[in-house]
Amino acid sequence: MIKFGRTTRREFLAGTAAAAASAAIPQRFMWRRSKDQKKPVTPQIAIQLYSLRTLTGKDALGTLSKLSDLGYRNVELAGTYGIADAEFALEMRSRNLNVCSAHISWGQVNNNFDAIRAQAEAIGFEYVVVPSMPIPKTKAAWVERAGEFNKLGEKFSGAGLKLGFHNHAGELVKVEGEHGLNIFFDHTEPELVVAEPDLAWILAGGADPVAWLKRYKGRTPVSHYKDLKDSKVHASYGPGQGVIDWDGVIDASVEGGMKYAIVEFEKHDMPPLEEADLSRKFLVEKGLRG
Repeated sequence: MIKFGRTTRREFLAGTAAAAASAAIPQRFMWRRSKDQKKPVTPQIAIQLYSLRTLTGKDALGTLSKLSDLGYRNVELAGTYGIADAEFALEMRSRNLNVCSAHISWGQVNNNFDAIRAQAEAIGFEYVVVPSMPIPKTKAAWVERAGEFNKLGEKFSGAGLKLGFHNHAGELVKVEGEHGLNIFFDHTEPELVVAEPDLAWILAGGADPVAWLKRYKGRTPVSHYKDLKDSKVHASYGPGQGVIDWDGVIDASVEGGMKYAIVEFEKHDMPPLEEADLSRKFLVEKGLRG
């Protein structure tokens, strides 16, 4: 059953006392562990730059500067705005920004391995995430696609990179009684193919984001943190603005060893940078890092 988030946007905005104490770690992360056990690590906050596309199209470097000023330290790429890789890397470092991952098309991943490896080395990202692909229509086709990803994942792994897949709602269509996305990840090798679950589209596709993170525990080093105001309306907003159970999501993310919680939004009730700021502050208040 999908739970409504326990902190609404209105409550968050009104909670000045909570905002003042936002650096504190929530009690649910203060787990007792023996000395030989590792302390759980909470994900670092990042942002998918596609969220700021209306701004980066006019002034990419200026927008990156403003994100840094807001406190973001990690970004996921959706292109480099025509800037050469080495120059782009310098521009990012000068703004104290790290590139944690990059969305690269299915066609590019299939055909331009050397160029992707060179770009990853120049800019410094680890995760190569396919943002979409033609959706298989049968279980056998899903299994075949998983095999293709396994082969590519082995190639990328040999170069020190991690290949991943980012879902939309369409991959949640049921095939022979199973969600296609589950067939896919059940037939990919965990050490070769990682998941970048888009939590809003998992909900829109009829699944529970928290249950999905738990099912693939340890396989979701990156995730898109975005929200839906109505699970039936496919219009996504920043985390904390809708119906997703963010306490449950964050608990499952910590337990699963997630490295980067990547803010993304496609609709705006406010200017994009304000939404980016609100999203980051919401996640900091929830205990995530920077």
